[in-house]
Amino acid sequence: MAPDSVAAHAAAIGADLRQLGRDFSYSGDRQQWQWVGQSKRFSGLAYPSLRGVNQLLNAAGVLAVFEALHQRLPISAQAVRTGLALVELPGRFQVVPGQPALVLDVAHNPHAVAALAQNMDQMGFFPRTHAVFGAMADKDLVQILERIAPLIDAWHFTDLELPRAAKALDLAAEFERLRAEGRIKPPSGVSVACHSSPLEALSAAASAADPADRIVVFGSFYTVGGVLKKGVPRLATSGAASQP
Repeated sequence: MAPDSVAAHAAAIGADLRQLGRDFSYSGDRQQWQWVGQSKRFSGLAYPSLRGVNQLLNAAGVLAVFEALHQRLPISAQAVRTGLALVELPGRFQVVPGQPALVLDVAHNPHAVAALAQNMDQMGFFPRTHAVFGAMADKDLVQILERIAPLIDAWHFTDLELPRAAKALDLAAEFERLRAEGRIKPPSGVSVACHSSPLEALSAAASAADPADRIVVFGSFYTVGGVLKKGVPRLATSGAASQP
């Protein structure tokens, strides 16, 4: 949903602006979905292989781009179907099977964190959820914490290796301030710890978690990237994080 300023600038420069609900739309049921654009239509599409409630919206936008670029970049219907079936995007609600389960998501603003919280709600029951969280200091930490704090039983705040990043101690202090003011409502008995790196934070979370729990790593590309820099972690029932 583009702001009016974007639409006005597109008109001023003669850009081919295509907007959801006006130039393309999508709908679907439990088995399949369909997309309608200005001159093309796709029916009976399989759902994208990516997890998350927002994937149809994302895929619809991609198909609108393909339609707009068709004269210069023709893409067949079969290529679209194959792409939806095979698409992978590490770090975007990436669920790594194991004990405990591991969720990696680069959500770093209130809108993305709200989508992450909704996706977590749809994962089923987990006794406890442990969070590894690191973020840039200029992010809207208040809204981010407000939206996801009710789902997190144990916080592992982490430093990140760049000047823009908030320190783990500052993140913890902000969390405690918001809790004291009643701005966030974490579960009773919530715990808070600080760490010097995402991998250290993940190791601590894994050691504290039971096999039936889950761990979510989010807050920045650098948080998720710090966990992935030695490969995708595999969490074992002993609580230790191992690398491939």
